[in-house]
Amino acid sequence: MRHSKFHSHHERHHGHCGLFLGGGLIIMGSALLAEKLGYLNGLSGWNFWPLLLIWSGVLSFFKVFTTHRYGSFISGTIKMFLGVFFMAGVLNYIEINWDLFGPVMFIVLGISIFFGAVAARKRRKVNSTKIYKDGEYSISLFMGGQEDELHNEDFVGANVSCVMAGLKLDMRNVKMSGEEAEFNVNLKMGGIELVVPRNFEVVSRIDPVMGAIENKTKYEPGEKKQRLIITGNLFMSGIEIKN
Repeated sequence: MRHSKFHSHHERHHGHCGLFLGGGLIIMGSALLAEKLGYLNGLSGWNFWPLLLIWSGVLSFFKVFTTHRYGSFISGTIKMFLGVFFMAGVLNYIEINWDLFGPVMFIVLGISIFFGAVAARKRRKVNSTKIYKDGEYSISLFMGGQEDELHNEDFVGANVSCVMAGLKLDMRNVKMSGEEAEFNVNLKMGGIELVVPRNFEVVSRIDPVMGAIENKTKYEPGEKKQRLIITGNLFMSGIEIKN
C-alpha cells in the first residue's frame, strides 16, 4: 500500500514537472521567435521570463482542484502575483519600487492564506446540484469537492460540470444499458477522478486547453466490452481515469 501511494505521488509529481517544462519551453520559445520576427519593439525574448512564474502559478491552481491540496493555493497566488508584477515592470506599465515590494507581498500572502482556508472549508460545504434520472447522472459543482459512488445497471450517460471544483466518481459497479455511453464534461479550473470497470473501453474526444487527460485504464478483452466516450470541454483542468 505504501509503495502504491509513493508510486502515485511520484507519477503526479512527474506529470506536474512535465507540464511546467513543456509549457515553459513553448512560452520562452514563442517569446524568442517573436523577438526574431521583430514583434517585441526591441525587447529581448529573455525579458519575458516572468511568464514562467505566471505559468507555474496556473499549474499550482490546477493542482488545488485536482488533488485538493490547498497549500498550492498559497504558492500559486504568490507566483502569479510575482509574475504579473515583474512582467508589468518589463513592459514599463509600472515602475518597480522595491521599498513597497515587501509590504505588498505581506498583503498578497495574507489574501492567499485567507482564500486558501475558505476553499478548504468549501470542500466540505460544496455548492452542488446532483440528479440521477432515467439512467443519466448529472452533477454541477462550484468551488468544492465531492465523492460519489454509482450502483446501477441502466447507465446511459453523464453530464458533469466542475467550476473550481473536484469530483471523485466511483463507477466500478455500473453497467451500461447499451454498448456505449457518453460522459460529457464542462471543466473550468477543476478536476475529475473517474474509476471505471475493467470491461469499459474509455475513448476521449476532448482537446484540452491548458489541461490534461490521463487514461490509466486496462481493458480486459475477455469481458463484454462497453465503451465510455468522454466529450465536452476542459480548460485549466484535469481528468484521471483508472480501474
